[in-house]
Amino acid sequence: MRIGLSVDDRGLPHTDLVAEVRNAADAGLASFWLGQHTAGDALTSLAVAGSAVPGIRLGTAVVPTYPRHPLALGAQALTTQAVTGNRLDLGIGTSHRTIITDQFGYSFDKPARHLREYLTALRPVLRGETVDFDGETLKARGRIDVPGASRPGCW
Repeated sequence: MRIGLSVDDRGLPHTDLVAEVRNAADAGLASFWLGQHTAGDALTSLAVAGSAVPGIRLGTAVVPTYPRHPLALGAQALTTQAVTGNRLDLGIGTSHRTIITDQFGYSFDKPARHLREYLTALRPVLRGETVDFDGETLKARGRIDVPGASRPGCW
């Protein structure tokens, strides 16, 4: 059985976050997970911590799709992969209506359709392929090349 640790990093300085990841790795835990809340950016935080602490898998639980275009999230996830030696498990989701509508000002109409289209655009990007997608809620054309990065783990 593989056991990991999920931490709420709101208000936690990066030096303390790196120490938390190091403590989890030293304790023999298989993975360390961060959510995307109102503190810092989860992927950036994992890139910083993961570049300082080898061996432990790193995951997001979860990064919301609405405020990021699939090409932008793909670039950030692949960059995190490269700097951490390909140890990222990327968890994404739609978030919650109140956050998406009240905080970000986006429509939360048909979130399942939005997520389906988002994943259709994101998957090829994470595989290093070119995406050419024109959906009802988003368009994505292009590719992201990050040397040393492989597709993030299951999400």
